[in-house]
Amino acid sequence: MADRTSGRARCVCSGRLFVAAQGALVLAQTTSNTYLVSMLTTLERRFSLSSMQLGLISSSFEIGNLLPILFVSYFGARGHRPRLIGCGGIIMALGTLLTALPEFLSHQYQPQTKQSLRLSAISQQDLCQHNETGPPWWDTTPVSSARECHDGNLKGTQTRLYLILVGAQILVGIGATPVQPLGFSFIDDHVTKKESPFYFGILFTIMLLGPTVGFMLGSLFTRIYVDALFIDTSQLDFTMDDPRWIGAWWAGFLLCAAMLFLFSMFMFGFPRSLPTAPPSPSPLPTPMQNYYSMPEAEPHGPAGPLPISGPASAGTISETDLEPVQMMRNGSLTLTTETESTETPSVCDQLRAIPGETLAILSNPVFTCVVLSGCVEVAAVASFSSFLSKFLESQFGLTATFANQIIGLAVVPSACLGIFLGGVLMRWFSLNSLGASRFTIIVSILSISIMTPLIYFGCGTGPVAGLNSHYPTVYNLSNGEWPIGEQAPCNMECGCESSASKLLCGADGLTYLSPCYAGCIHLNLSMCLCVDGGAGELGASAVSGKCPNPECQSFFLPFIGLLCVSVIFGFSNQTPSFMLSIRSVKAELKSYALGLIFLLSRLLGFIPAPLISGWAIDLTCLVWPERCGSASGNNRGACALYDYTTFRKVFVGFTLGLKLLALCLYVSVQVFLLARPGRYSMEDKPDELTLVRRRVSKFVYNVGDQELCETVETVL
Repeated sequence: MADRTSGRARCVCSGRLFVAAQGALVLAQTTSNTYLVSMLTTLERRFSLSSMQLGLISSSFEIGNLLPILFVSYFGARGHRPRLIGCGGIIMALGTLLTALPEFLSHQYQPQTKQSLRLSAISQQDLCQHNETGPPWWDTTPVSSARECHDGNLKGTQTRLYLILVGAQILVGIGATPVQPLGFSFIDDHVTKKESPFYFGILFTIMLLGPTVGFMLGSLFTRIYVDALFIDTSQLDFTMDDPRWIGAWWAGFLLCAAMLFLFSMFMFGFPRSLPTAPPSPSPLPTPMQNYYSMPEAEPHGPAGPLPISGPASAGTISETDLEPVQMMRNGSLTLTTETESTETPSVCDQLRAIPGETLAILSNPVFTCVVLSGCVEVAAVASFSSFLSKFLESQFGLTATFANQIIGLAVVPSACLGIFLGGVLMRWFSLNSLGASRFTIIVSILSISIMTPLIYFGCGTGPVAGLNSHYPTVYNLSNGEWPIGEQAPCNMECGCESSASKLLCGADGLTYLSPCYAGCIHLNLSMCLCVDGGAGELGASAVSGKCPNPECQSFFLPFIGLLCVSVIFGFSNQTPSFMLSIRSVKAELKSYALGLIFLLSRLLGFIPAPLISGWAIDLTCLVWPERCGSASGNNRGACALYDYTTFRKVFVGFTLGLKLLALCLYVSVQVFLLARPGRYSMEDKPDELTLVRRRVSKFVYNVGDQELCETVETVL
């Protein structure tokens, strides 16, 4: 009965089952991470954040992941890896739960509707009437925000909520530390080298299926009003197409936290190590069979050496002869050598060994160049994905819901397809290190070539009165038009504030910075003194929002099409480059090398890229509205209007520059492999397991029984 139970346990706890459990946890992790990205523009408007602040939130996960990753990957390889992965998943669930906390600690979201009690203040502050102050009708801060802005209470509250978001994501990053390095090394240790690229390709594909689910969740919850549980949404006088609409961003984090906790529980059911092969009847003769399959039995009988019977053998097998297969039991093989020490190194000894092992790994130029190229690729992906939704919303006038749908249904599946194809092609053609290096160069060139035209697929900001366009030519001076500036004769007496809060689209096709600058004197925007109604008539109407540019819509489909093709080629090099890196280090340093890869990818890729790109995007902003209570230090809210041409060049150009740098590093890998093909790759060098197998084969052939030799080699 004990043997049957042990057999069932070995059957259940297989490498494939662990891949499934690891894939489920990775799916929940990537879903949670990508859901945050899909909600960045919502958080931007909810808490009045700048693009650089959004970049810090996006990088906080990587900051937390960076802190313990070397120690976890180094010492975790010597511990119970599945349990460590499960504990990390529980910590991720806690951090994801805390990410939703700011919504419940902040004031209830109160967009000022036209039925608000503040109508009189609105007409005095925001329309064309000076000497009166008050918050605008589109302001989303509480009624008392004007007073709180002076004493700093609201500003301090918003800052604390922002810090909670950052801290929660750092906690999620800490929990995610053991998931990937320990999971990948655990799989690579328990599957064949031929199958490992295929399983890695599956996991990499799941890592991008998670973003598909995350963006679709973002699209779903942006359709639900943020306070749908507390108010009757049927009483709202605006829809989700209105800029005042805020989706239920917090609900998705609660769902992701539940998924992380559930899938983490599965990891506690796996043993410390898995059998390398399923149990099967032993073809060995009786003496060796007893030694092989019964660990509790004595290895030899009391009479001394074991006899072996066969047609061509009359010899005996001594205890010394059986040393190569000493630990070959229960379907697994534990390697032992004569020089192996029985003493466990102390923690201090292991810490002192870290610098030397790090230097040994980084001294391999192939490994270093591959890892650096991966870091640059990661930086490109991190910066592009963090602000792609924002780019689509501003450049093509999409809603947050539709932008998330496009990313989740088109862009992310393209990345999944690219990664999966890379793994399949590498396995199909049995690419060695040199072939994998050539593959990465080819697909990188194709990806860059296809992405380059995206810089020109877009449109400009359009005419904005007072910024890049004159006010209507009705106000001509003696020698020409009124000079470009925020003020004009039609609004000079309105007492407008220097910052714009809400853009208006006039009937004349011009975008105005605010109702005051448009000279509007009625709340329904039906009488705006600066808006030209045609034939020299003033006082035409306006509507909320920037004037649409029909040319932008014509660029949308070509932009998405080229982007998806470029993504397919760009992501197809992930599996080959990953295999290049882990096959260029010794087997005993593989787990630590994986931790080093994830450390450098976060230190050089995930963390700085969103911050730098967010800062660069902020530089393209034309109109910064002031928001009392903003989390930023200067009460500056979310950007109201970008220079779309500059935004597009910065957004796409930054990604292209990083991909060009990665291409140069891939070429360097090819050069090193061609110069010293046998030095920088470990794939053709026999590991310790192979050497032991050779010793076993030699021992069996020395016995003299050819049939027994063939049988043992089949088992091995």
